[in-house]
Amino acid sequence: MSFSLLFLFSTLISLFLSIITFVTNKNSLYGRKIIFFIFTIFIFWWHLFSYIMQLVDNPTLIKIFAKIEYIGVVFVPALFYHFILYSIGIKSNLKLKLAYILSVFFELLLLTTDKFVSGFYVYK
Repeated sequence: MSFSLLFLFSTLISLFLSIITFVTNKNSLYGRKIIFFIFTIFIFWWHLFSYIMQLVDNPTLIKIFAKIEYIGVVFVPALFYHFILYSIGIKSNLKLKLAYILSVFFELLLLTTDKFVSGFYVYK
C-alpha cells in the first residue's frame, strides 16, 4: 500500500505541475509552454497507470494497464528532447524528427506485439 500512495502523490504532483505551468508564465514562449504541458501530461499518464496497477490484483488487467501506461512513456524522451531544443532556440532538426519517428515506431510495436511489454513487476 505504501508504494501506491507514492504513485498517487507523484501522479497528483505531475498533474499540478502541468496545470500550473500552463496557466501561469504569461510571458513564457507559448511553444515552450505547450511542449512542457504535453510532456508533463504524459508523465501524469505514466504515473496514473502505475498507481492504478498497484490497486489491481488481476494479472490480465495489470498487463492491459501496463500497455496503456507505456502509451505515454514512449513519447517522454522525444518530448523532453523537444523541450530542451526549443528552450535553447532550436526549433527543429533531423534528430528531433528521428526521435518522434522512433517514438511512433515503439508505439506501434507496443500496441501490435508483446515485444515491448511482455511482463510486469508486482509490488508487495
